[in-house]
This record gives sequence, C-alpha cells and structure tokens, in this order.
Amino acid sequence: RVAGILAAASNGSGVVGMAPDASLYSLRVCDGSGCLSSRIAQAYQWARQNGMQVVSVSLANCGADPDSAVASQIAQAIGSGVIVVASAGNGTASQWSPGSPVSGTARLSGTNAVSALLQDYTTPAGYQYGPEVDLAAPTDVITITLGGGTTVFGGTWAATPHVAGAAALLLKQGFSSSQVT
Repeated sequence: RVAGILAAASNGSGVVGMAPDASLYSLRVCDGSGCLSSRIAQAYQWARQNGMQVVSVSLANCGADPDSAVASQIAQAIGSGVIVVASAGNGTASQWSPGSPVSGTARLSGTNAVSALLQDYTTPAGYQYGPEVDLAAPTDVITITLGGGTTVFGGTWAATPHVAGAAALLLKQGFSSSQVT
C-alpha cells in the first residue's frame, strides 16, 4: 500500500503514485516480535551507504524514542544528504490531543515529520498534529494492493509516502536535498 502511494506506475489500475519513476527499496525492520533497534540502525546505515536520496519511514515501534545507535544513523544519513520523511503517528500515548508530541523518529532534528489531513485537505485528521509536525498530506486514499486490486489506506502511514514522493520529484527536477527539506 505504501509503495503504491509512493511510486505506483501508470498502468491502467486507476492509481498512480506520487513519483512513478522512482526506484524503491524495501528494508524490513519489523516482524511479528516488533521492531528491533539493531535492524533499524542497519537500515539507515544501508540507505546512506547505498546512495538512497529519500527514506520514507513509518515504524510500528510506536512513539518510543530511537536509541542512540538509531539516532546516530539517522543523523549520519541526514548529514550525508538523505531526506528522512517520518510518520508523526504510530502510537504515542497522547496522539489524540492537540499539541501532542509526534512519534520518536519524527521528533529527531532534521527529519520531516508528517501528519495527516482529511479528504477536504484542510482539516487535521485528529492525530499527530503537535508542534514538531513539518508537513501534512492526505489520509484515507485509494492505493493498490499486492494482489492487483485497490484499497483505501489511511493514517500517517498513508500521508508519509505522499511527502516522500514529492521530495523525490523535487530531487528529480534538480533541487538539492537542502532545498527540499
């Protein structure tokens, strides 16, 4: 679903991603037992070392602050020009309260914290619109599924790839990472 929002090709499915010509890499850091910090840190390191320009992240480790190894890898990625677009949601205890803090990764310096907007594109979705939010994008959007159909997908998990796709488009047009963030 996220990949469809970010980069679905124009192929007659009725859905086109934000950056349909983008190359995608999926780095799975979570499994049935959770999201291990060691895997998260390795993913950011891999992204930096392999020339990724944009990282779209929406982790199920809820609002927990990243440990020092993860925070260090994120800072190194950002320092090398990687644009980190992070979901502001994912389970902080006070996510439903106005002014509540965003999730741990999105709170880090240099990341782009993304909240969600309802279908009128002006009303916050009611979660994660605290002071750290940098941008907001649509929620409850139609995207493609692995089986070839479509589905409605929502939350900051859906909003984040919109912003990451927009960043990829700006980079393709010649903007630098410092101009995009």
